[in-house]
Amino acid sequence: MYMQLEMDFETPVMRPGSLAKGVPDLKVCRTCKEEKPLSAFHKDRCRKDGLRFECKSCRSKTCKKYRQKNPNVYKKWYQKNRNTFLETCKAWKKANPEKTTSYRASRRARKKQAQPAWLTKEHINQIRDKYKNSKRMKKLTGILHHVDHIVPLSGENVCGLHVPWNLQVIPAKHNLKKNNRFDDWNLNDG
Repeated sequence: MYMQLEMDFETPVMRPGSLAKGVPDLKVCRTCKEEKPLSAFHKDRCRKDGLRFECKSCRSKTCKKYRQKNPNVYKKWYQKNRNTFLETCKAWKKANPEKTTSYRASRRARKKQAQPAWLTKEHINQIRDKYKNSKRMKKLTGILHHVDHIVPLSGENVCGLHVPWNLQVIPAKHNLKKNNRFDDWNLNDG
């Protein structure tokens, strides 16, 4: 007995990482094998189509894994290129004032939304004192300090409040390293 295969010649066969045949605004990610719009890929001048073979979300995951395995590589790079990096950031902010304003407004809104209505004036004064203390610490130590939310306002698994007991003054490098994560190791000490 012969088995007859039904072939669909209309649907193009695509190589992962290539543009979808017949659909000029779609591309297949080589990592997740999903067909995505071109806007989901970073630019890459070295490739024929001008786009990376991996979508932005897959690239983000790949980079995150690499950073976790090799934390000193980025630290050394940053120390070597700190001034250039900061100047590039400053130039980007100057060239994109609307995005910068949008990001700041978004952060303020999250803070405002995370600040409960039942806070007293005393609580608000305690919050202001934390910010004053961070500036005072910079003057005393010469090291930049940030006011950190112990439980982040918009964390991955948990969201905190903008209240005095959720704030701490820590060196900026520790706050930037922590990013938007909630490290519950310091709660287990009690």
